[in-house]
Amino acid sequence: MEPYNAFIRFADSKLVPPKGSNWGHINDPDLDALVAEVRRTPAGSTQDELLAQIDTKLVDQAVFLWIAHDVWPTALSPRVKGFVHPQSWYVDFSPVSVE
Repeated sequence: MEPYNAFIRFADSKLVPPKGSNWGHINDPDLDALVAEVRRTPAGSTQDELLAQIDTKLVDQAVFLWIAHDVWPTALSPRVKGFVHPQSWYVDFSPVSVE
């Protein structure tokens, strides 16, 4: 994913609606400075380091709620025996048991 869609559109305070998709209205001068630096830096390891700093700030500030929405069955309990995580949409429950 390129930097704009991955981070910039959420972290840049100039991109709050209706000008962009910073729907959380994130307004952090440090993030704005990092975004400006990313825009001036060509793709490569230096830009990757800047993007990692943006990611770290977003995670540390907990500006997003990350949700996993899995649509296939998963067995988490150690009491479940014989479950094999499906590799396709077909799931065979015949060997599954619960102790």
